[in-house]
Amino acid sequence: MTRLRLCLAVLAIAAAALADDTRAVVHLKDGSVVRGTVKRIRLGKSITLSLPSGKTATYDDPEIVNIEIAGGAAPAAGQPAPPSPKPPPLPSAAPTSDLDTVYLNDGGFVRGYIESDKPDVVIRLLSGKKRNYSPKDVKLIERHAKKP
Repeated sequence: MTRLRLCLAVLAIAAAALADDTRAVVHLKDGSVVRGTVKRIRLGKSITLSLPSGKTATYDDPEIVNIEIAGGAAPAAGQPAPPSPKPPPLPSAAPTSDLDTVYLNDGGFVRGYIESDKPDVVIRLLSGKKRNYSPKDVKLIERHAKKP
């Protein structure tokens, strides 16, 4: 009976840890960066995020370059918390490249070459793909590039 209680306690602690708001930054191969709250991670397969706009987005492993996870569970009872590492310096507000940057309302941004900004923003990514964004989804556009 004590083992059953112990197992139930461990499961309750694990469920509480998973309920914590774990934030992630996902860097995609097409150059875009997406920020959101992790809803589901399928290791080696996909990640599902809840975006600040309220939408949910799933990204498959072949699209992903890197995932940065922040947040998570507290240390187990009776164990001291590990010292927190010194945070990396904040990136400069403006990108330091010759690419155009489209900052999105959901916190992400996309870099490439802007082909049009009316009526929708059309940006050609480094991969050659084009992305269209409605003006209501765009927070700011920074033009840096000379068109190739």
